[in-house]
Amino acid sequence: MKISMGPCCCCCCLCLPNIPMSRKTLTVLKSGTLQAALLRPILLFFATVLWTNGNYEQGKMKVDGAFLWITILSVAALILSLWPIGILFNQAKSNLSSHNIVPKFALSQAQGGIINLLVSTGTIVCAALFSARARGAFMHQQLLVMEMFILILVSCCYYRRQYHLNTEEGCPP
Repeated sequence: MKISMGPCCCCCCLCLPNIPMSRKTLTVLKSGTLQAALLRPILLFFATVLWTNGNYEQGKMKVDGAFLWITILSVAALILSLWPIGILFNQAKSNLSSHNIVPKFALSQAQGGIINLLVSTGTIVCAALFSARARGAFMHQQLLVMEMFILILVSCCYYRRQYHLNTEEGCPP
């Protein structure tokens, strides 16, 4: 398995050896992707606590300010979590090519990108309680909930199967 790839090891570490895929390697890669999902809420919790104390100012990039360091840690966690995702994707790319996984991924990310574009151009404006960015995020989450509900209904109907028990082997009918 090739580990010398971006975003962490794209051009500076091309000499890294290939490693064999094992359960331990897969567990390490899964943990690498999970660390950002766990670290970001913890950092946002610290930001909220610091904000209530008056020590956190959104958008103030000062060396002694908490916003800069929380942002740096959050971005570093994101970049470090993208590295195992890229490794696993390149490993599974040949097996997933028949399922058209890249266009499906692009389509799933397009909705959020379109909403962010609408927010940045001013099409989605602020409402009484929400800023434009918060309102766009709220709309995106509402759309995702409705889409996932429809997908659950369709997949339950599509994947539902009838199981026939074999009565000859002493199983109940």
